[in-house]
Amino acid sequence: MDYVMIKDIRPGLKNINVVFIVLEVGHPTVTKENREVRTCKVADSTACINVSIWDEPGQLLVPGDIVRLTKGYASIWRNCLTLYSGKTGDIQKIGEFCMVFNEQLNMSEPNPALAVQINQTSGTPNNNCVIGNNNGNNNNGGQVGRHSAEFHFPLSVVVCHLVLKFVFASLCRTIWECCRSKQRVVLNWGNYVKKVAPTGISSGLDVGLSNWGLELIPVSLYTMTKSTAIIFILGFALLFRLEEKSWTLCIIVVMISGGLFLFTYKATEFNFLGFILVLTASFTSGLRWTLAQLVMQKSKLGLENPVDMVYHVQTWMIVAILPLAIGFEGMALASNCKFFRYQDVAVVIITLLKILMGAVLAFCMEVAEFMVVTHTSSLTLSVAGIFKEVCTLVLAVETGDQMNLINVVGLFFCLGGIIFHVLHKATIASRRSNMDELDEDSFNSEGDPKQLDNSSDLRVPLLAESSVIFRPGNINSTDESDEDSSNVLFNILQRRDNPR
Repeated sequence: MDYVMIKDIRPGLKNINVVFIVLEVGHPTVTKENREVRTCKVADSTACINVSIWDEPGQLLVPGDIVRLTKGYASIWRNCLTLYSGKTGDIQKIGEFCMVFNEQLNMSEPNPALAVQINQTSGTPNNNCVIGNNNGNNNNGGQVGRHSAEFHFPLSVVVCHLVLKFVFASLCRTIWECCRSKQRVVLNWGNYVKKVAPTGISSGLDVGLSNWGLELIPVSLYTMTKSTAIIFILGFALLFRLEEKSWTLCIIVVMISGGLFLFTYKATEFNFLGFILVLTASFTSGLRWTLAQLVMQKSKLGLENPVDMVYHVQTWMIVAILPLAIGFEGMALASNCKFFRYQDVAVVIITLLKILMGAVLAFCMEVAEFMVVTHTSSLTLSVAGIFKEVCTLVLAVETGDQMNLINVVGLFFCLGGIIFHVLHKATIASRRSNMDELDEDSFNSEGDPKQLDNSSDLRVPLLAESSVIFRPGNINSTDESDEDSSNVLFNILQRRDNPR
């Protein structure tokens, strides 16, 4: 059997027999035929050669494995030279290497010189070459912090962020106490467990499952699935009586969620596990923000300040995420070369600095979110978040993403629902302000002494007038009230006998 060297592989070669070392293993993708395919990177000098592995063999490979491909062929996929086994080919694991080659997943990086080389050699573009912005595995090209990131432990990163946010909130509270010479609110254990724990646990699951799911599915599918959060928020808000039942709210929610679904609708690769994770995160997100609104608006715990709320919920968020992080990522994190098996201190420092920057952004964002919930509602926060998603996707279109007629219709539906919600909230606020003014005017008219003087022109009997005068001074003791009544009657009789 004749073997080909990795460096000699060119697009269009067939019946390739080659032995290579796996540098990286990509995330699985489930096709419409319910088959699982993984894209792995080959350890070569260019780091731009991939191999597509289907079904069970791909599940068994890890970075560093020695693999033999027989009767395969080479082609261009997403601007990268990719090896395939074909119908008659075979892929076998023949050995294990002693070390992990690369912990950085960079399959989304194509080889720019490859297309130029093909055009120079053949004179015509290759039919199998797909050139575009989305060059990554699972159609995740162009995403910041996704498969091009260096640290693929989303739950562990979330735990680090939660710990740092707790530290930031503690520092803010301490500085405030030093400047004001007053102590911030600290809950007792009873309220801390009964009132804050549900909010913290649901918040932790929301953040953790969202980041975990985002590692497995494209951003378009993530946005489509996450758009269901507004439906769950409305359901919990009606359940907890935070919102009044009305067809207007239902129409707004249907317009926004349906419009966002149509706006992000396109042919996308589906991952069932990632979809379930993000859908569960949407459910916990609805529970999270409605419970937060209950705690900050309806209860008398004194957690109206967003910093106090962040301080009290972080520990419960850590309790919810830490077991998942240890169970799913503990061993991999312990054997990772950036932490427990680190070889370069600079790499560890850079990774920690990136986590720190993310924690600062997360802290500022969470404070802003709790402030919105305090002064408005969880439904308004969800609408604002969807407006952010729309802006992000519109910018993605400006940078090169394609947009069809269905996406345009969805965009108008989504923006119309957001505008409708703003008008609905403004109408409710105007009605409440008018009612408050009427109540205040009626209270002032009842308590105005001039009004009382004018009412004396009415010919009210003297006994009734006296009873009105003495009613505010009513005393609980029966003896004193009887004495006052006798004095009133005596004064009335004396006035009648001695007219002026």
